[in-house]
Amino acid sequence: MTLLPGTAPDDPANLILQAVDEIQKQSLRDLGALVARLSEDIAATAVASEASARAKADSLVTQAGEWAALHIRQAGDELAVRIHVECALLDESVRDLRQTARTLAAVLSAASLSVILIMIVMVFVR
Repeated sequence: MTLLPGTAPDDPANLILQAVDEIQKQSLRDLGALVARLSEDIAATAVASEASARAKADSLVTQAGEWAALHIRQAGDELAVRIHVECALLDESVRDLRQTARTLAAVLSAASLSVILIMIVMVFVR
């Protein structure tokens, strides 16, 4: 305990000084406890905020993945329809070309036969 110079320990000024000193020490202990409690609260809040942020980020990533998957499926479906239409058009073109080839083959056969007959006639007519 600190005494005022030239005063007795039971002097009212020293008693007031002693009371102030005790109040100051108790205030510092109370402040230390308050700071410790608030620090723990801040740390707990930070952990909770981080967990909440992670959960939100996970949710956003999941939603983005679902959105992308949906749009990729839709694009795939649209492409499949286009391919189906193109294949149908190509099948029709192939059928038309086969028919044209058959017709040309018949015409060529008839023309060849005509040429052969003309040659035979030319040989016997001479």
